[in-house]
This record gives sequence, structure tokens and C-alpha cells, in this order.
Amino acid sequence: MVIRKLFLLISFLSFSLALPAFADPNSARLVVHLLDYLAKDYPGAVGDEGKIISESEYAEQVEFANTAFKASQDIPELNSAQELKDSIKDLHDKIVARAPPSVITPLARKIQAQVLA
Repeated sequence: MVIRKLFLLISFLSFSLALPAFADPNSARLVVHLLDYLAKDYPGAVGDEGKIISESEYAEQVEFANTAFKASQDIPELNSAQELKDSIKDLHDKIVARAPPSVITPLARKIQAQVLA
């Protein structure tokens, strides 16, 4: 699990350096990638009953949800869309409350599509 996370981190950082928009904390692309990560990896952090499966993975999920929420406040193209900001806040709150993956994954994908639209 640690090796997988390290590989993902190195891959993400390498890709971020190749495309400056990913490295820019004021880019909506960062939020798209955070949402993708949340949608894919949340089931490895929290189980169907809201029980934490992996403390470290859950802490990472909360951190990424916090980053996405903060970005929704700071990035002008996201900040100007109240519905989008509300959706990201809802996702953040559900992750903190340990909602089941069946709630988080489709919500993260829906928000991701909104950001890309």
C-alpha cells in the first residue's frame, strides 16, 4: 500500500511538472485531478458502513477534500459558480462524515464533470 501511494505521488508530481496547469494551485485542472483521485481511492479508505479501512488513506482523502474545497473558494472560475462551490462543500462534508463510497464516488464524478463543463 505504501509503495502504491509513493508511486502515485511520484507519478502525479512528474505529470504536474510536465503540465504547468497541474502544478498551479489556482487551476481548475488541479481540482479535476483531486476529484478523480477521491473518486478512485476513497473506497480504499472508508468501507460501506462508514468504517475507516485505512487511517492513512482516509487522512489523505480528507486532505485532498480540504484542498479541493479551498480551491473552490480561491480559483475565480470555480468561485463564481455557487452551485459548484456548494457541491464541493457537500463532498468535503460527506468525506469528513465518512459517507460510504457509494455516495462519494458518484458525487466526485458529478462534480468533476461540472468543473470540466
